[in-house]
Amino acid sequence: MVINMRRLVITMIILLLFFFRIILGYIAPLVMPSMAREMYESVRESIRRVLPGGEMKPSISLVMLIFLNNLRVAILSIILGPTIVIPSLIIMVNGFVLGLVASLAIGSGINIITVVLAILPHGIFELPALIYSAVVGTELGIWIIQKVFFKKGRSVEEILIGLVFSITIIAVLLLTAAFIETFVTPAIVAMG
Repeated sequence: MVINMRRLVITMIILLLFFFRIILGYIAPLVMPSMAREMYESVRESIRRVLPGGEMKPSISLVMLIFLNNLRVAILSIILGPTIVIPSLIIMVNGFVLGLVASLAIGSGINIITVVLAILPHGIFELPALIYSAVVGTELGIWIIQKVFFKKGRSVEEILIGLVFSITIIAVLLLTAAFIETFVTPAIVAMG
């Protein structure tokens, strides 16, 4: 088995940034409670604005809304990969929001096990998809730099085939996550 060292290094860096931002998001309410609350309310309001009727009731339209939003973020991460930095920034924002929401939920009295169980079922599909999209975007950026400045690297055709394959995997993972987030997560939260 051949290990792509560059992909492994990129993945490890993105994972470290993601987990670092989860920690920052988690401690934000402890350090700056009013700012953290405002950020949380801003995220909630953004979500409510795009929902039909402003409510998060389980439905196929909510599945599609979550799926399309996450797919948009994943594709932006890939398309903006040539910047090298943007895919990591997107992952860092996601990590911060995840930590912030978890901290505020636990701070409001929700059991930590309930918080983990609310995130884990869909998170095992959504987070790898978003992290993978950041890795693919960063690799795309490196490939473009190699092609433009060093005239080396894989062919455009190979890259396009790889992108179609990667986006298909990402889409399947995100659609699965959206179904779970819509129909399973509310049941878990209701039990907690």
